[in-house]
Amino acid sequence: MSRPFRTDTIFGTNSLSRHFVPGCYEGSRRDPNLHSALVLVPRPNMRTTTFAFLLALALTASVPAIDAADKQPVPKSAAAPAPVKHRELLSSHDTVARFEGLQDHKCLGLTALCPDRCGESGKLATFAIVKYVKYEKPGEYGDPKQEKFMVLIEDNMGNVKVPKAIRDAVTALKPGDLVHLQWNHDYVTQAGSKFPERPIKDVSPLTKEQTDKLTAEKPEKPNAE
Repeated sequence: MSRPFRTDTIFGTNSLSRHFVPGCYEGSRRDPNLHSALVLVPRPNMRTTTFAFLLALALTASVPAIDAADKQPVPKSAAAPAPVKHRELLSSHDTVARFEGLQDHKCLGLTALCPDRCGESGKLATFAIVKYVKYEKPGEYGDPKQEKFMVLIEDNMGNVKVPKAIRDAVTALKPGDLVHLQWNHDYVTQAGSKFPERPIKDVSPLTKEQTDKLTAEKPEKPNAE
């Protein structure tokens, strides 16, 4: 078992001190029993040491303090733009609808985030379709004509799920209000993912005159002979 290092210092009669230092130094006399090297080092000069300490202290004090206001914030890297959405129109719906109100909707999904953190629970707006003004179905899998239209306008975490103008227009409605309601059924491709979306194009209150005009039966065009 190795013997411990010597920690005492022996001062000679000349200007050199003898220290036992752990390790092995080239050109020194080595004591194999202590696993140390006997080296000769000059004794410290107190005047020189004091002068060096005071000089370093003076230089440190002369450095001006940096005002926090002068610090320039590190610019943050710009957020990457959202991937572009490519839309294919499957069907378009132009209707007169009656607003039935807002209700709290709870997601029935089975993921680990459902129902509280999936973003699919929240305020659900429901509209009953009174009459179709126009309907088109260019895509094979487009939605047929609907009797009701429901949309989540805000989730339970406060995130708006539709454009803010649409959210504000819906929350300003009262149950029973008639509105001009337009939406599309789109097939969206984004960053390699494909999914359906039903964006609202318009939801605006209707007066009685506007409602009568939109719901009036249009005369059929005579067949060309």
